[in-house]
Amino acid sequence: MENKIKNQNILSQISNIVPKYCDKCGKKYSHTDLDLIEQTDNRLVCKLSCNNCRNIYILQIHKDMDGNLSAKRTNIKQELVDEQEIKKFEEMEAIDLDEVLDVYIVLEKIKDVHELLSLIDIK
Repeated sequence: MENKIKNQNILSQISNIVPKYCDKCGKKYSHTDLDLIEQTDNRLVCKLSCNNCRNIYILQIHKDMDGNLSAKRTNIKQELVDEQEIKKFEEMEAIDLDEVLDVYIVLEKIKDVHELLSLIDIK
């Protein structure tokens, strides 16, 4: 791991959460395949990369009040491997269902690409 994990409590439990093998090609991960992107007292964000098939996951590891760890794993596309890009999206608020429905309703009324482009404010 390129950056060091400061919280030894999380470090001692992380091997139980991080996958041992790539889901895509089956190759065993090594400790150098895991890169720390961000950490707080109760949360880590790591990038797990397969050197064989180039499959990449972002792991969000959380420690609850009782000290138990849980993880969320998200597969990302090769184009988003830049850590700054990952942090940009990681810090965004979640999109709620009402926002998705609002966009769907607007898009449903659009007849062609020209009409869509007229709605976009390009600066």
